[in-house]
Amino acid sequence: PVHDPIPTPDPVPPTQPEPRPMAMQPDTIPATPVSPSGVPQDAPFSAVVQKVITMKKGQGLWDAKRNNEVRASANIFIYANGDINFSQVTQQHMHQTLSLMTKLPAKYNHYMVEGRGGFAAALASVAPLGNPGDETEAQRQEREAKIGLHAVTRNKHFTWLKAIIDGAVAAGHP
Repeated sequence: PVHDPIPTPDPVPPTQPEPRPMAMQPDTIPATPVSPSGVPQDAPFSAVVQKVITMKKGQGLWDAKRNNEVRASANIFIYANGDINFSQVTQQHMHQTLSLMTKLPAKYNHYMVEGRGGFAAALASVAPLGNPGDETEAQRQEREAKIGLHAVTRNKHFTWLKAIIDGAVAAGHP
């Protein structure tokens, strides 16, 4: 497998509880504060994502499967960066998202089912067992062969993140 040239530091345990993936949250539409002029005010990334999903679904552009794909992409972004306000999103946040994608196991979806540990469990599943120096070369190669989302998968996630941003901007988010 081809790995990105971005160096990946050792996994660091999260310092705060893992954000609850959007797919497991109740299907509610968070209210986006609106200024007196009617322009949406800043909101957490997750709230903006839900608003864009609702808007695209209402326009008949996205079905349930697409909604889940978009939520999965948003969940990766949120785990990598936290649920920051939409107006704070920068290119650096996209780099952090890419960095996470290169550390996740290629098949991480089964960890995202409620009760299976989420991103933290997925990352732990490909971490060296015990002291990395105790791992044989063959064990290391076998473990590393399972790490990193395929380029096509990464591109798909970035396509959905761009669709979220474009949809939010079209809806007037700062």
